[in-house]
Amino acid sequence: MRSDSPKLKTLICFCSALALFLAGCSHSVPGLPANLREDIAAGNQAWIDGLKAGNAEQAVSCFSQDAVNCSPSGDCVKGLPAIAAGYKQLIDKLGHATDGSVRGGSLFVDHDLAYESGYAGAHFPDGTNFHGRYSTVWKLQPDGHWKIIRNMSLSAAP
Repeated sequence: MRSDSPKLKTLICFCSALALFLAGCSHSVPGLPANLREDIAAGNQAWIDGLKAGNAEQAVSCFSQDAVNCSPSGDCVKGLPAIAAGYKQLIDKLGHATDGSVRGGSLFVDHDLAYESGYAGAHFPDGTNFHGRYSTVWKLQPDGHWKIIRNMSLSAAP
């Protein structure tokens, strides 16, 4: 094709327009709030550290006062004191966790809510192991930090 060919000019215009469109798309997706990932990482680590230390209050320090926590069977408790009591009962029964992990999968933000899903697990001295998926809703608090308002533990992936 010659450089003054109408087909070549059309192709160059099309490629230029496509490049501008794609460049605009890559900048149209807003970033995550600055401290969201930090608050989620700190909350997940507090959960692990709390289970390993046998400290229920530490394990649930990432929950808001009016949070709801649901087990894989669908049983739910509301409020930070009830959630902490559930973890205290678990720790009293199974002991301090010997290991724990949280691996986030997806994260989506809608204004003052963040929807996170991933995988979590804990191992206990008697050989009990909990592994499964979770779906969590984090809410931006008046102090600028994010806390869990809804948490669902889900069964392990098939």
